Amino acid sequence: MGSVSDNQQQENGQKFPYQRYSESEQDFNADNGYVVASHGHECSDRHDSSNSAVRVEICDLDERTYTTTGVLRRCQQVVLQPYSKLLILIGWRSIGKDSINSGSFALRLCNVLFTTFVISMQIYTYVYQIIACEGKLSIDQDTHDPTTTPGPGNTTFNPWIPIGPSAKRRQCYHITTTYIVPAVLHSVIYVMGFIHFRLQDNEYLYGLMEKVFLQHAPFHRALVHSSVIYSARLYLYLGIAWAFLAVSVQGLSAAAFGITPSIWFLDVQEEWWTKMLFAFQLLGFLLCYLVWAAVIVNYATQCELLVAFINGICLRLREKSTDLRLAMHDILGVRENLSTLNGTLARMTAIGVLSFGELSIMGLCLLVLNVATNPWTWVYRIIFPLTFGLALLFPLIQAARVSKTGEKLKQICFEMRVFGYKDSNHMELDSFLLFVNHATLRPKLFSVPIKPALIMSLVAGTALTLLVLFQMGVIAGANILF
Repeated sequence: MGSVSDNQQQENGQKFPYQRYSESEQDFNADNGYVVASHGHECSDRHDSSNSAVRVEICDLDERTYTTTGVLRRCQQVVLQPYSKLLILIGWRSIGKDSINSGSFALRLCNVLFTTFVISMQIYTYVYQIIACEGKLSIDQDTHDPTTTPGPGNTTFNPWIPIGPSAKRRQCYHITTTYIVPAVLHSVIYVMGFIHFRLQDNEYLYGLMEKVFLQHAPFHRALVHSSVIYSARLYLYLGIAWAFLAVSVQGLSAAAFGITPSIWFLDVQEEWWTKMLFAFQLLGFLLCYLVWAAVIVNYATQCELLVAFINGICLRLREKSTDLRLAMHDILGVRENLSTLNGTLARMTAIGVLSFGELSIMGLCLLVLNVATNPWTWVYRIIFPLTFGLALLFPLIQAARVSKTGEKLKQICFEMRVFGYKDSNHMELDSFLLFVNHATLRPKLFSVPIKPALIMSLVAGTALTLLVLFQMGVIAGANILF
């Protein structure tokens, strides 16, 4: 009996080698989504089941086996974790949420204090803009060189020397349209994001990423996954870089027009105090722009994932590697994710587009009407509309790409109806074509479907309108350049 049981154990070990425990481990290569075995068959980090607070990691896969789970883990490490840190930085995600001590009093107190600090800094930035006429966005007064009083013994003039805190505060004009409206829009965005990400704990981005990674065929999976991860990572870093670029625009404003030495309508004579208040203002601006970046990055990444999702369906239909029922199921999934995208996140993005549009038009008008000779003023006036114009166009272009990919899917369905599809009859093809036509795979902003033709029409119409206004002298008057 002993020999029989030993033989049975040996046979079971040959049939199911990964059920045996060994001292060696498998190393998970998070960079390429593969599991590499190193002289053994079992993944590390096995613990007693009674200790539920410890993360258990089980991997029993063949050597050099490409896994969707591995790619998702890599995507979580290089995309989702940095994005979660961005949400923590702006107060839209709790500190230590994934920790085993997330309910402790110390973490809850830290979350309350940090969130209060973030909100206070943003409110301080709103108030500082109005008091200091931040950005000098008045067309009536801010298109000329600022008047400053030179310091004692300062007889030389260098146009590239930034203006210091000696400039006096003056009365601001058009504060409602210039400062109050953007501040209100940003406050609405922050409240909506706080509810959406922190209170409701929505993680549609990860769910959509799972669907995209699972729906591609194994032959094309590695290429698609690497492309999606690269795009998502690029959008995240571009969003953060844009936030710092926008903060640098405020620094250029200070170099061109000086730092206003007053707050709460009280003149401050100490230069160090003025610079400290300005430093707090830059920190507040960084938090405000990171809020915009978090919204735009999330929207653009979901659009990129939807483009990959629809392209995967188109590829399988062209290869005739799926049946109509599964294709309809995938298209229905795309429509559900588009409905989610067109919800709270689309409303937040639409408010951002409105705010960026206002700042872009304002900056363009100030650039055209600028007659100042200070080089810093010209640098500031040129970079200002470019910075917010990029933030305006980027989500619109991403939404238009989704609509264009949906039209590509419809075109493939028309070809299927003409040339046939596997063993499907004409009635099944007609039903499939009718289903695709009624799917309406188009993202919306302001409840308006965003299409490439709409974007091109807006750009061309705006350019022609500006050209007519320049020629008539309505904007620039008698100007040599325009």
